[in-house]
Amino acid sequence: VDVVRGEFTKDLDWIGKMDPYVAVWLEPATNGGPSEREPRGPWKEHHQVRTDCAHTMTVHGGGKNPVFHDDHHPHLALELENHVVASEVPSRMVLWVEAWDDELGDGNGEFIGQGRVDLEPCATTELRTPTAVAVFGANGSTQTGVVHLELLFDPEHGEFVPIQPTHHI
Repeated sequence: VDVVRGEFTKDLDWIGKMDPYVAVWLEPATNGGPSEREPRGPWKEHHQVRTDCAHTMTVHGGGKNPVFHDDHHPHLALELENHVVASEVPSRMVLWVEAWDDELGDGNGEFIGQGRVDLEPCATTELRTPTAVAVFGANGSTQTGVVHLELLFDPEHGEFVPIQPTHHI
């Protein structure tokens, strides 16, 4: 999963520009979409290794239109092993994409929004799959922006592998 850029509808910071980052989680799909899933933010128990979640570094001052460069660690690897991704299966695994505004302190920051990606189209090709993910606020019904990703599935290892973007936007 390569996080390329974000387009958010408003800047959540009153002074200066917000500092976005993106967290991704592999989880079962829920019925009804983002309104039923509790956002998690990044995995902070670093002593426990997880392969079903990852996050970028913060784009300080990125505002409403952050671009994720190499120094933001946008190339995220996740493992998808022994899980169904077929669209017709209600309990299929999907990729949840969360956008956050980093704030001072040890919390996750301010929640911008979340959306999900069905993985079947990505898992059926060995090509990069550019994907625009609509993200929705805490109520699950108001779109708060779009996160642009590039997905690549490695069928030999059953995992998403980091890919180098062909260009920066």
